[in-house]
Amino acid sequence: MKKIIIIVSVYTILVLAICLGLSMFVVNCPILIEGDERTYKALVGLKWFMHILPAILLSGFAVSCAVQWQQKSSNIRDRFTAGMFERYRIIFVSSIIMVLILALNQEVFYAKINTKISSKEKAPYELSQAIDSANKLAEDKYYALALQYAKKAVEIAPKDPKANAVFKVINDCLDLARDNEMYARKQSVAEKIERPLHKADSSYTILELIEKSKKCAEEKSWFESHYWAQLAVEACSGTNTSLDEAVRCANHAWNQLNEPIPYDMSDARKYYEKKREGYKAYQCGDCLKSYYIFNELNATEKGMSDPDVIRFLALAKEDVESQYFFFDETEHMAELSNSHKIYFSLSNPDGTKDVFYINSAMDIKKEGGLVRYLEGFNCIHYSAAGKFEYSFTVPYAKAVAQPVADFSDDSLKLLGAERSWRYIPMITLRSVDRDTEGLVSKPVYSFAPSGLPQVILDKTGLVNMNRKVYSENSVAQVEMSTSFMILPMPYTDFHRINAASSGADKMPLWDLNKFLPNAAKYGFSKEIYTQNLLQRISYPFIMLILFVFAASMGWNYRIENPKTSFRFSWIFMIPFFGMVVYFACDCILYTFGLMNYVIVGLFGLGAIAMALIFYAILFAIVSVIFLSRKS
Repeated sequence: MKKIIIIVSVYTILVLAICLGLSMFVVNCPILIEGDERTYKALVGLKWFMHILPAILLSGFAVSCAVQWQQKSSNIRDRFTAGMFERYRIIFVSSIIMVLILALNQEVFYAKINTKISSKEKAPYELSQAIDSANKLAEDKYYALALQYAKKAVEIAPKDPKANAVFKVINDCLDLARDNEMYARKQSVAEKIERPLHKADSSYTILELIEKSKKCAEEKSWFESHYWAQLAVEACSGTNTSLDEAVRCANHAWNQLNEPIPYDMSDARKYYEKKREGYKAYQCGDCLKSYYIFNELNATEKGMSDPDVIRFLALAKEDVESQYFFFDETEHMAELSNSHKIYFSLSNPDGTKDVFYINSAMDIKKEGGLVRYLEGFNCIHYSAAGKFEYSFTVPYAKAVAQPVADFSDDSLKLLGAERSWRYIPMITLRSVDRDTEGLVSKPVYSFAPSGLPQVILDKTGLVNMNRKVYSENSVAQVEMSTSFMILPMPYTDFHRINAASSGADKMPLWDLNKFLPNAAKYGFSKEIYTQNLLQRISYPFIMLILFVFAASMGWNYRIENPKTSFRFSWIFMIPFFGMVVYFACDCILYTFGLMNYVIVGLFGLGAIAMALIFYAILFAIVSVIFLSRKS
């Protein structure tokens, strides 16, 4: 076996060198980012090599077997003898090694090379698109969003002068906007999402909350005192005997907060007024205003050590994060240049259908869980009769895995979700700047020209709309304050759809197998995905059959002269033989592919089991052919 491995390895390395060398002189580069030409040519050369690797290994294996089985190698050369079985063991082990290499090449390396080549080819277009998007958003004064596209452009082409110039201009504009606070704040409706700090504070009993309020009152910590008393009031039912005392504590603390401030117009007075304004905004449910006020105070030397500022900044931030996500969370969106467009559909329990289109996506690990950021999130809603009703689009969205346990049975029935799913995707549609008040990105809805409804009932409840543009003869556009959209599907499927949208052949094998039963549910062809899965599972078996058959060919043309270890004339014949094997291998794989379509059509999901039985029979036949070779 050692001789087989050496001959195949030398032959493979020689062909690799030829492919890389030819690519440097033969490949005509498309329009690329400056400096990517040599890398692109090398990648194309590697792609050529990986494409013909099955033919290389098969032809090299046949030749090495012919060298391995010289007359002097064994005196036992009759059919089905111990000597033939020993040779069969050697070729079987060698073939398994070759098949593993080819399987990795097919499933991992070839796909990665294709992705890198595609990324290089798309880079100029994506660079131009990122710059144009950055300029357009900057013109509309959405500087924080524009900066994300500018960063993406710089990541794609770090040395491009236009990309760097756009990044600098937009960054300067954003700094100026933050300094001048030039944007008006847009209020939004709060959504009820589980928040750790709020949950911990609400876990106390009513008596414990009242006791906390009294203790804070003794310490003249009126912000804390009112906060705990207000929680006690909210926890009391109308008949609770502690309600009056909770109300009294809350009123007393509130009156203390609203007494005239015993300071002159000094920095201390301004600081206290600002803190009181932030707390009032928090109590009124205006989490954004409260967050920005406490965030500003926290940036001061006094605010950094003020327990009230630290506590209520954390609470307000938790409220904000339950309704929005921050623009800077998408600062790594430049990685999306390696992503692709995602599309799928979902049917709702009432017979309506939503079709989704996402320009690109990025997954990151955050707080122990997977968070997915979506760029260019679009949803189109169709009625049960298949007519367009409305659509919406938002520049960025954020998807998290929401536990199904958080929903009631009625809610799950309304959504069309199942308790067994464990997690479902919850899409946050609104985003804000972390430091600058007034920068808000929210969905823009378009409705059919039949007219605007006064309200729209979506998955998160009743949402009021403000008419922005309307014409009886055109689609109406409305800016909405919708915070969330919950998708009735398992979160694991939401992740797999990303790969499915790029084609079945580009999906990881494990994900393809898991995705297959639900392919039709999300608007994909089940037959195509089944055939692809069958083709990829059967590929190693087909190649194993071909390697055993190649060994039979090597036996037929083995070197008989014990003094000759290699025929010099083979140096000229091997390339020709490799070409013949390449075309023969292509034809064989194509034929097996057609057979797989037939098997899928006949047996459906049972096609895989039937195909494996069929290939096992073929393997047994070629094994018998080898063992029955004549001396």
